[in-house]
Amino acid sequence: AGMWYRENRPLNKSNEITRSEENNLETFQIPKNRDEWIQYASSLQSASDRLEAFIEGYEKYPDDNRFAEGINDSAISLLAWASGKHRDGDYDTAIDRYQKILNAPILEKSIKQETEIKLSYAEQGKIFPTANSVYQSASNKPSASDRLALFIEGYMLLPNDSRFKEGINKSARDLLNWASAKLSNKEFDTAVDRFEYILASPVVDKNIKNDAESKLRTALVGQASSKVSASDRLALFIEGYQKYPDDPRFEQGINKSARDLLNWASAKL
Repeated sequence: AGMWYRENRPLNKSNEITRSEENNLETFQIPKNRDEWIQYASSLQSASDRLEAFIEGYEKYPDDNRFAEGINDSAISLLAWASGKHRDGDYDTAIDRYQKILNAPILEKSIKQETEIKLSYAEQGKIFPTANSVYQSASNKPSASDRLALFIEGYMLLPNDSRFKEGINKSARDLLNWASAKLSNKEFDTAVDRFEYILASPVVDKNIKNDAESKLRTALVGQASSKVSASDRLALFIEGYQKYPDDPRFEQGINKSARDLLNWASAKL
């Protein structure tokens, strides 16, 4: 106890070495402070070991953003290594490392999403698809929501293929138009769901996001106003106000709903 075991072996091409306590070991004391932890974690040859060490350091020093950076950098390296194993058909190893990545704290959203997609394929015993197959599949979906979902999946798997970013934006624009029609028809729940989906999507152009956000505000006001009970209206207006405190419609809705609820409660006395 109280000692770290570190492999004294050259870095291999895979960047993934399993810890061993049998061969060529050097031992040293547990790092005493945050700088020593950073130095120790950075020195480890395997991406798995680096990830573990940065997580342990983060748990000791959560306010030091170098550990968050180390966790995410190590996760990217491990994801690349696990993806290679996955492509080679070694599903068990890939699944193990994907799960290890997903168990890490403060993981960047893009890393998490790519890992979840690849894990899903590995658990089904499938190699993740090629760029062309994902693109064709996405393009052939009849619904804008389904097209957007598949273009996002393609982008997460292959972020450097510009076709997926273009597909995301075209699908997001189509979905925006569809959701806007739902808003006009007072189908507020559906409209809110789709506007929020657009806003949560990666690499969507700013003008599309701005339009979606503006319409989301209106849809949230409509959704809250349409509720029959004053307490339901109040709850939704409060939720909207928490998201958009600068929009006076939510404050007005809170005050009116609170007055309606007070009147209703007073009548019960």
